[in-house]
Amino acid sequence: MHHGNWDKVSLSWCKKHPMAYWRELKQHLCYVIVDLGIALEEEIIFTDRNATDSYHIRNKGLTGLNNVNFDAVRADYPYPSVEIKKQKQAEILIPHKVKLEKVTHIVFRSQSSFEEAKRICIDYPNFTEKFTVADRLFYLQTSYVQLHFLTSKQVTAENVVRNILQPESVFSINDGKITLVVLQKLIYGTKATARFLNNVGNEVFSESETISFGGEFWSWYEVESGLFKEGNYTVEFYLSGTEGDIRQFVIPFSVTN
Repeated sequence: MHHGNWDKVSLSWCKKHPMAYWRELKQHLCYVIVDLGIALEEEIIFTDRNATDSYHIRNKGLTGLNNVNFDAVRADYPYPSVEIKKQKQAEILIPHKVKLEKVTHIVFRSQSSFEEAKRICIDYPNFTEKFTVADRLFYLQTSYVQLHFLTSKQVTAENVVRNILQPESVFSINDGKITLVVLQKLIYGTKATARFLNNVGNEVFSESETISFGGEFWSWYEVESGLFKEGNYTVEFYLSGTEGDIRQFVIPFSVTN
């Protein structure tokens, strides 16, 4: 409110925005890509750096646009100077809602994130058509899930790598095991947690592990199907961030007699 930003939608020019690195350590992010034509609309404000910076310059129209250092916007890490890092954060401030038709893509880091977003937005098929995966927009120094699914089949190092297991959503109490399979890319010290919950959110089973190495690998979390009664359940998966566990996905499933 101090800078007059509170009632505006803030957009950035570039991928891998300096502020995004820290956000990725705290949140499960996606990127909203907006048609550049929105910058031609009336009353759009341009800033030469982060709009919360006490020393930023803001103007409308060509005057404001000419304050943007696009060489700095395109600069990659490591930045040539602190000033270039600040100028890379130039913003476009929209003084009204951004209509969905102006959104061209919603970009996710992995297929797992893509599937989780489709689950959340299942009632908005026209919106999910804009979803896509492009990990190049994201920083590499964070942990994330690439693929996930549930299966009643026995999971081994061989069959999971050969990609012959099929996702399942309906299980029998007599199946023996229900297994969550996760392909993840983790950095050293990340804690991974799988939680199986009933339809009122009570925990049926959970398992956690702290990774003592980094890299890309498959993990699976097995739970005895006999722990479940007939009904609907979910499994939630979390990876630790700098401010607590970050939920990566939820898989609804059901159990029958």
